[in-house]
Amino acid sequence: MASNDRVNLSAYLGASVPDHIREQLAEAVTRAIQHPDADVDAILQRAITIANRAIAGEIQNVLHYATKAFFELSKKKRRQAAAEPLVFSAAEYFDNLRNGSGGGSEIEAQILLEDLLDNLSPTERDVYKRRLEGWSHEEISQQLGISTDNSRTCLSRAKRHVMNWLKPKR
Repeated sequence: MASNDRVNLSAYLGASVPDHIREQLAEAVTRAIQHPDADVDAILQRAITIANRAIAGEIQNVLHYATKAFFELSKKKRRQAAAEPLVFSAAEYFDNLRNGSGGGSEIEAQILLEDLLDNLSPTERDVYKRRLEGWSHEEISQQLGISTDNSRTCLSRAKRHVMNWLKPKR
């Protein structure tokens, strides 16, 4: 999407929404859905609510209000993701190895898991293991003596390394 292309909200807002409100919402929605944490359905639902409130005169600066509201949606989604325990993406593969249906053994699964974790830095490995066990970023930061932001960054890097490691080699 080019930077000057805006989302067309006509289908979502209906004809009763004045053009100036529609334009401001379109700009805010366009910015919001470009964010990696964007929940498009939630943003569109919120846009309808904001449009109705703006028509009723409850919101004066639609662009500013919508931008803040969409940012809060994104922040809420990040908080929920951080609160949910990380599900190991290769768990099914390792389970298959462990119970013999994947053609390997428990020892082979353990070797693969250790090989995967050896590719991480010590801090990334510690954060990743603790998140697999269901620890929160706050708990991890206290245990490892790092900030919660650093814990999130380490987890993000670890997940990226793990996903790259699990990609099929071509």
